[in-house]
Amino acid sequence: MSKFSSYYVDFDSTAYPQSLKLIKNPPKGLYIKGDIDSGIMNRKILGVVGSRKISEYSKSALFHLFTNLLVNEITTVSGFMYGVDTEAHKESLNRSIPTIAVLPCGIELIHPTSNYFLYQRILEQGGLIMSEYEGTTAPKKWTYPNRNRIIAGLCDALLVVQAGENSGSLITAHYANEFGKQVLTIPVSIFAGSSVGNLQILHKFARAVYLSRQINTLLGLENTKDAENDLISQLTNEEKLLYISLKDNPANTDVLSSQLNFSSSEISALLTILTIKGLIYEESGFYHARQS
Repeated sequence: MSKFSSYYVDFDSTAYPQSLKLIKNPPKGLYIKGDIDSGIMNRKILGVVGSRKISEYSKSALFHLFTNLLVNEITTVSGFMYGVDTEAHKESLNRSIPTIAVLPCGIELIHPTSNYFLYQRILEQGGLIMSEYEGTTAPKKWTYPNRNRIIAGLCDALLVVQAGENSGSLITAHYANEFGKQVLTIPVSIFAGSSVGNLQILHKFARAVYLSRQINTLLGLENTKDAENDLISQLTNEEKLLYISLKDNPANTDVLSSQLNFSSSEISALLTILTIKGLIYEESGFYHARQS
């Protein structure tokens, strides 16, 4: 069968992705182009989602995070739309990482049409085109969140690159969290309205990443302790002092300020930095060091 020909995989088929069988309301079947038995589904799968209007900062961050991914052990999945989706597919292909495009429309419809050559390239480089809709079914308002649940179900970890307050990417993030997947986000400015969604999920359940190695580790592809030591070695003396204090005992800002003889504003700034770096988290007003 040609890699450009579509075929149908029903729920009971051995070719149906096992990860999708575990989610709430899985697709009854999938229309697919490309070889689903090639082995790319057996790799760790990183979902990448974000705004259709990608900023230069987000584009640079995506390039940076893809630089040292373990290309022989990772597959990416995204939604094939403008902006972050398109950049994620392209960055993957540029680094010989197979990528899966999940469509909000029929398997035979290239949407958006501006991604015609990307559609061909994904297949030529061993990736997959996937949809739960047949033929040239047009996308509808409700097919996008349906697509998002598939992306969340397929991935082992989901990276939210850029999300506004009402971004559809937040739907994917909430699905991923509901399905028990790691949800990751890039560090963003608190003043960037186009990324306020990143801050919302960071506060609720996401983890910030700024190194490829962090992603490799969270996918179980690198030693967690080595990655943690690498992060700690880059801390300032003040950051390291605070982190070590929290390794011993969780504490609130008042206790930390008293113990370390820092002002409340200094403690707050340091806590924010360590949270963004993924080394600590807050729960009920107390800060805890993440355990390896």
